[in-house]
Amino acid sequence: MPQNAKFSSRICQSALGKFVNLALSGPATTYNGLVTAAQGLPPIIESVSLAAQAAAIAATPLLTGSATTAGLYRISYYHVTSAVDATSGDSQLTLTWNDGSAAQSLAVTALTDVLGNYQQGSVIVELAASENIDYAVSYASNTAGDYKFGLNITLERLQ
Repeated sequence: MPQNAKFSSRICQSALGKFVNLALSGPATTYNGLVTAAQGLPPIIESVSLAAQAAAIAATPLLTGSATTAGLYRISYYHVTSAVDATSGDSQLTLTWNDGSAAQSLAVTALTDVLGNYQQGSVIVELAASENIDYAVSYASNTAGDYKFGLNITLERLQ
């Protein structure tokens, strides 16, 4: 359990012994005997879990920027082909953000039409105040709707 952190509200334990609704009002300076830095533990800000997608996904915010969202973030993704088109199909994930110097983007290599073909990775981005972190997926299928993909994204705040 994190030490040197003030807890707001009460801590509830489920029947499995896991903590739920844990709220910290300060950084966790140690965790399981290890000293931590900065905020202590990286909170998960957003997660996306999409299965059997058969269309493009327009730019969608993972994080909507505000004056308090400037910082360092880790975006982890897993993108997989879940159904194939007999002729051809592909999808490509693109992440976009603005670090205060310029608009940035990462276009991951397109997935091809092979069942189980996947890409996974993490990218660390610096975000300027009032800027969004967005994701989008391009899509092509020779027979509309035959090619399908799954996508999981997790956004964590590091600083």
